[in-house]
Amino acid sequence: MPRSTARGRVRRRTGHRAAPHRRRPRHAQAAHTAAEDLLEIIMRRYERAATLLTSNRPVDDWGKLLGDTAAVTALLDRLLHHAHSA
Repeated sequence: MPRSTARGRVRRRTGHRAAPHRRRPRHAQAAHTAAEDLLEIIMRRYERAATLLTSNRPVDDWGKLLGDTAAVTALLDRLLHHAHSA
């Protein structure tokens, strides 16, 4: 059955239509650095799941490369808190 037909049947049966995706106004969107985006991913995984991160750049350069030294420091703090060395 084509997908559009199946969706139409579900709508008719339930009377439910999906709400349209609403975007936030531009002024409400904060500019994020790459470091903040990576920190958000690490924070979501922190103490919940194993995380492996590889880089061909020295850790000392991450602040400059990712655009936010403070966020990189927080990211490294989360990554190294339960780190094991081989």
